[in-house]
Amino acid sequence: MFLFPAAMRNAILKKIALPILLIYPILTTIIGLILKKQEDRRTADSRLLYSNALATAALESARDGILIVNLEGKATRWNQRFVEQWKVPQHLLDMTDNKLLLAHASSQMANPEEFLRLVTELYDHPEKSSTDTLYLADGRILERYTQPQKVGNEIVGRFWSFNDITEQRNAAESLQMMRFCVDHAGDSMFWVTSEGRILYVNDAACAGLGYSREELLSMSIFDFDPDFPPSVWCKHFEELRRRGNIILETRHRAKDGRVFPIEVNANYVHFGSHEFNFAFTRDITERKRTIEERLKLEQQLLHAQKLESLGVLAGGIAHDFNNILTSIIGNADLALMRINPESPVIDNLHNIEKASARAADLAKQMLAYSGKGKFVIGNHDINDLLEEMLHILEVSISKKAALRLNLNRPLPTVEADATQIRQVIMNLVINASEAIGDKSGVIAITSGCMECDHSYLRNVWPDENIKDGPYVFIEITDTGSGMSKETLAKLFDPFFTTKFTGRGLGMAAVLGIVRGHRGAIQVYSEPGKGSTFKILLPASDKPAESFDPGTKVDHGKGSGTVLLVDDEETVRAIGSEMLKEMGFDVVTANDGLEAIEVYRARPDIAFVILDLTMPQMDGEQCFRELRALDPNVKVIMSSGFGELEVTQKFVGKGLAGFIQKPYKWAALRESIVALGCEK
Repeated sequence: MFLFPAAMRNAILKKIALPILLIYPILTTIIGLILKKQEDRRTADSRLLYSNALATAALESARDGILIVNLEGKATRWNQRFVEQWKVPQHLLDMTDNKLLLAHASSQMANPEEFLRLVTELYDHPEKSSTDTLYLADGRILERYTQPQKVGNEIVGRFWSFNDITEQRNAAESLQMMRFCVDHAGDSMFWVTSEGRILYVNDAACAGLGYSREELLSMSIFDFDPDFPPSVWCKHFEELRRRGNIILETRHRAKDGRVFPIEVNANYVHFGSHEFNFAFTRDITERKRTIEERLKLEQQLLHAQKLESLGVLAGGIAHDFNNILTSIIGNADLALMRINPESPVIDNLHNIEKASARAADLAKQMLAYSGKGKFVIGNHDINDLLEEMLHILEVSISKKAALRLNLNRPLPTVEADATQIRQVIMNLVINASEAIGDKSGVIAITSGCMECDHSYLRNVWPDENIKDGPYVFIEITDTGSGMSKETLAKLFDPFFTTKFTGRGLGMAAVLGIVRGHRGAIQVYSEPGKGSTFKILLPASDKPAESFDPGTKVDHGKGSGTVLLVDDEETVRAIGSEMLKEMGFDVVTANDGLEAIEVYRARPDIAFVILDLTMPQMDGEQCFRELRALDPNVKVIMSSGFGELEVTQKFVGKGLAGFIQKPYKWAALRESIVALGCEK
């Protein structure tokens, strides 16, 4: 190593050190600036990388598809969501020509021409921002938003975002369709919270209750459901929560105060922490009315069947009973005609007549109940009948009951048996008097005429075969004790009575008489509020008949042969004696077939007395056969049933007369005199 002398070395160092000391700060500063610039560059690069990473993360995390293009339309940035939405191949994004990307997008549109027009318009006006809805061919719906991308005030490109709103739009449409269906449903629908507050109602609920939707949404279920106060609602909702579904009946109160029955189909609905009662309700007023009407009709049918069965039984018994009474009364009548007036037996015969008359009255009541009693039909003015009865009615009722007549004039006549109608009026007035009892009261009898249609006649007794039309009515109203529903239901049952000593045939006979006149009865009564009986009788257009009871006919002696037809031997025996007493020859037959043979064999028969009810061939069939043999044959029909029912079967068929069993000698002779067979 070469060594300098010390003096020389020191001199050299002095010469070098001075310049170095002078430039060292400058060098240090320069080096520091270089190093800092390098550090700033590294920091800027890091920040740029970080910003790019943030931007990329933001783009990829966005729910919308995003595309950024430059002014030439070349894609500069996009996210994966955009690629998936538009199913874009990567090579199209890398191309500088944006026409292929635009063509790809338009090929997926439901209306490509409209889409191209919108894009072209935006490129012609790069400063414009807009929002549009795009409909793709595969059914998807995209909401597109676009705005210019600026650096400072300079537009350098365009930003696009695409939001897939298919599910949202479908859900909205489904909700709209569901709401339309709900609002136009026939049943009322309610959404109710667990506290009873109303969240939503449909149009039917508003119409049914008479409130607007706004009014109902400010209310609770307690405001219009009288059967669901808060205490009951809590228990109801607990049960609904447990069961999930409940079907029940309750009531709603409309805005106008009307309360009507409803059927509720309640359903438990749970969303998150919220609980609801979603309920369908249906007004069942009409259903209730229909059920009540059906039950009422069933009850009326059962009652009518019961009355019909009992009527047939009563009519059959009365018919047979009348055959027996015909023999008893006829024999007693003949005995009285033939016996010495001084005989002590006369009193016994009169007692037999009285007892037989009472038995005949009982049979008449049974026939009246069955609707087959003897009616002597005439055209009568009801007002005249009521005025004639006034005195006897006044003496028949309690002294504490005031009788008032309210007669409307003029009235049409009615075709009726005056005696039977008097019996009906007397029976009802006496019942009214007994209902008033020892208290003071009023019995009002009102007459009038009214037009009755089907709806009015549905609530009458009996309700079968009652025709629409004008009816004369007799209304008997009292201020007595009234009747319960249970009593009303049994009122016309035979043998039902509220009297200690009653037989229960009075009201049954009243119904039978009214039914026999093709009329009806309507009854109104409540306990403590009295009763009203309205008798309806078909109005007639014929004038009222007058009758002179003092007219007498002087009878002569009979002659000729009579054919007496009856299946009862006792009736044939007593009838034959009566006819012989009048001077006739008598031949008999015990049924219709035998009667035909006898009539063929005896051309001298003047007339026939024919029983209606017989075995093998009844009187109606026999009458037709006799008319076929001889159109001029004279036939007197005999029956225990009433004249009206019997003669109606032979109207216009040439029946010569009618006599009801049991009959006396005088009644039989009167029927024969009418034929002109006495001289």
